[in-house]
Amino acid sequence: MRLADWLSTQTVANLAGVSDRMVRRVCSEFVSGKRSSWKGRVLVVRCTGGIGGRSGVRYEVSTVSFCSLKPKNTGAFGGFSENGSSTQVASLTSSGSERNWWLTLLQPVFTKTPNTKVRGKAMRRFAGKQTFDWRGKPFSPSLRQIQRRCAAFEREQSISALSRRARSDRGKSRCFISREWDRAVSGRFDDEIKAEIADGLRQQVRGLVKGGATGKIVAVLACEYLKKVTVANGIHPDDPGELGRICKVPRALIRSEQHLKKVYRHKNDRKASDDDRPRVKRAITDMQPMDCVVMDVHHINVLLKRQNGTTGTPKLLGFMDIATRRVWCELVFIETRGGVRNVDVIEAFVAMAQHSAFGLPKTLYCDNGKEYLFADFLDDAMQLLVPNVGEPGKSRVIRALPYNAAAKPIEAWFGHFEQQFLKTCPGYIGDDRMNPKRPAPGKLPTPFTGDFAGFKRVFKGLLKAYEVIPQSGALKGLSPSQSFEAHVRQGWAATVIDPDRLNTVFTKPETRKVRQHGISVGGRRWSCDELDAWFHDTVTVHIPQYHGYNALRLTKPDGSLLGIAHPEEEFAFFDPRGARRSAERNTRRNRALRNADRSAPDIDIGAELVKLAHRVPEAVPNVPRGTITVTQELEHQQALRPEYAEPCSESEDERDRREIAAARDTFIRTIGRN
Repeated sequence: MRLADWLSTQTVANLAGVSDRMVRRVCSEFVSGKRSSWKGRVLVVRCTGGIGGRSGVRYEVSTVSFCSLKPKNTGAFGGFSENGSSTQVASLTSSGSERNWWLTLLQPVFTKTPNTKVRGKAMRRFAGKQTFDWRGKPFSPSLRQIQRRCAAFEREQSISALSRRARSDRGKSRCFISREWDRAVSGRFDDEIKAEIADGLRQQVRGLVKGGATGKIVAVLACEYLKKVTVANGIHPDDPGELGRICKVPRALIRSEQHLKKVYRHKNDRKASDDDRPRVKRAITDMQPMDCVVMDVHHINVLLKRQNGTTGTPKLLGFMDIATRRVWCELVFIETRGGVRNVDVIEAFVAMAQHSAFGLPKTLYCDNGKEYLFADFLDDAMQLLVPNVGEPGKSRVIRALPYNAAAKPIEAWFGHFEQQFLKTCPGYIGDDRMNPKRPAPGKLPTPFTGDFAGFKRVFKGLLKAYEVIPQSGALKGLSPSQSFEAHVRQGWAATVIDPDRLNTVFTKPETRKVRQHGISVGGRRWSCDELDAWFHDTVTVHIPQYHGYNALRLTKPDGSLLGIAHPEEEFAFFDPRGARRSAERNTRRNRALRNADRSAPDIDIGAELVKLAHRVPEAVPNVPRGTITVTQELEHQQALRPEYAEPCSESEDERDRREIAAARDTFIRTIGRN
């Protein structure tokens, strides 16, 4: 077979895996001198006449210079010589570079007839000639090497014969455990026992790595295991040190099982394991402001002075709008011991919900901590108070999975804001409280110069600076402020709510009995005008869970609002206001009773019962089954008629006993005669 000396640009493009236009441009730059190399090699390009191209001129690339490239393609390519004869070009992979180099070098030899003096002369011309091989290293092929390559090429009729063949057992282990151990047990153990011991050793290493042992501990314990198994199978070296040498576990075996350390991490450090969990990239293309708000509490690493002279760090309550990356922040500084309360988070949420640039969110994403318990009440409140936001019946509060900080963008924002902005604030101490940032070795950091109100002003300024700085990623080069302004221009507007009404939704409904048109809650008596006209026995009271209260929302059994109850006022004994208050309440009650009287018709219950009795037919008895008769003597004794006589001196009990005894004697005599 004959390889073409020159290749057309289309053939080069097919072999290199690029377009013909790119190859023609590269050739043009080589001819004009604008390019000195392509893919690390120098191409030899010539211009020839032919069909196509400007003025019938086309470019051709030397085969020798092209075969020295490192193209992207893999596999073998078939081409054609200029005279139409079939040609074969070697695979242009890294493993085929050697074949391409030999093919180019021996091309003049292959054109000569085999086993002739002409071919032998051509071989001797290349033998011992200094050149560079396919790796760029100096190389002088010997005559014997050239003869072997040519013979293999002619014998196999394939360019694969021009390079060394890969080992058939490449990538396979050539020993069971190690060469020392294999030599020591050779002739004593067959391959089946060796394989069984090697498998047991590998399982031992896997268990040690999974258990959290370090590399050194795994090597020692695995070596002891191999010693025990080897001795148990009949190998008893005279020198104990020899046993330790031959049973040394290869480091490659230990390294090959290091991936099981992830199992130990997952069992003992779930936070670190979850940080490495697969993540899904989410886009915010179609999201509007306040579609989803992520909230979290973060400790600010800036020292502030308390009023009692001690120092502490404020807490940041953050609400991030996912669509615009704006953050609503409220700061809390605890003067005494304690942490962030539900009341603090509620007040921050209420402040955001009434701001015209934020408003009430459609979806709230929060943690499972105690300071977020108010969100359970917020879900129902948002469904009831703002029906035009979101889908009715769909939960608007999403609880984050434990130890899944990466799923909340606000967690990354906390770190970014501290590293980029807060670190410029005086009193910044860093994340490590045990080893804070120090202005000098051995010198503690200086607290913020000013009170908490001054720090809040500095923080608001840094937050404003954050909002005007462009961001890459989801915002695509826009700043949070620019992103928000774009949504506003498109017609977005916030849905705000009255803070007083929003505070009343964080309540727990309880049923209370109504006595004298009032209820008892928290040891106090409560009433309202609507309750004076309420004649049901019970009412539903919504008791706030996180705030102190002087008003209670009352609802009817159907869930509608009844009224707002307030504590009943106590009056002095001779205070005339008490009488007026009592008269007003009685007036409302009597008016409600009159309205209730008018709302129902007057019905004479007695007359209705008599009519009912007349309408019901009388029950007709059946004919008696029989009549029971007694003798005349007994008939006259069926009843004892009372006789009126003068009162006697005996007692009633004595008289009763005497009459019963006389009646019994008479009855016995009558039975005896019969």
